[in-house]
Amino acid sequence: MLNKTRVLLTEVRELTHLINKQVDELSFEKCSSLLAKRLGLLELIKSNILAQEHKDSPILAEFKETLLWLQQQDIPRLKLAEEQRGLCLQEIQKQAKNKKAVVAYNSI
Repeated sequence: MLNKTRVLLTEVRELTHLINKQVDELSFEKCSSLLAKRLGLLELIKSNILAQEHKDSPILAEFKETLLWLQQQDIPRLKLAEEQRGLCLQEIQKQAKNKKAVVAYNSI
């Protein structure tokens, strides 16, 4: 069980690197499915740890360390995604204004 959990933790880290790469390249399309897969793995790891009799095992410490690492990895990417979202919203508003102006011009 410990080795399986360690493999899952490694897979979570690998997925996180892949997610980070997608966000850094501003390729957000695949992020949702990758994040869902990572969440599923984290839930599986949690259930594996809770199934163990010794909750103070080294694997629990590794899990906590991985969660902290994930938080450190996710914060800058979340900020980047929010910035891109803001830029997209500005562009949508600009396009809506332009469309409204064209419609008004064509109705003259």
